[in-house]
Amino acid sequence: MTAVIIQPVGLVPYPQRHNFWQVIQKGIFDWLHEENDTRTRLVVEIGFGSDLTSTPWGSWNILPPWDTDYVQPAIAHDFLYCTHLIPKEDADAFFYELMVACGTPAWKRELLYHSVVRYGHGSYDSGPTRQCFLVNEVLTTCAGAGVCI
Repeated sequence: MTAVIIQPVGLVPYPQRHNFWQVIQKGIFDWLHEENDTRTRLVVEIGFGSDLTSTPWGSWNILPPWDTDYVQPAIAHDFLYCTHLIPKEDADAFFYELMVACGTPAWKRELLYHSVVRYGHGSYDSGPTRQCFLVNEVLTTCAGAGVCI
């Protein structure tokens, strides 16, 4: 399988919340399935909120959430975890393939991928409820502050 970023998301930091970002330009990601010649297209819409990667604070010196090596794959992965558009195993595989497409160094890619496979079940299971709260919080707060588009 091969992943392609058709259009990267545009992000801005959310000023009232540490390490939280909001999509201001939609992203388009394709996942090509060579074995049956099909394609999965993912569109991450404006307004989606994310913490990028949920790496523990103590590891930020080597794996900061905002590392450009994996920001785009992280946004797509968060969106898939929050929407359950595909099963967790497929979301994790898509994350991996997007990191390959971005040129994420192998050691980072392997560490992040195996972390979500092993420890991502709680985030996946709580995704829809958690994300509805986050997106509503950002949009409501941004609308009041007049900083969102």
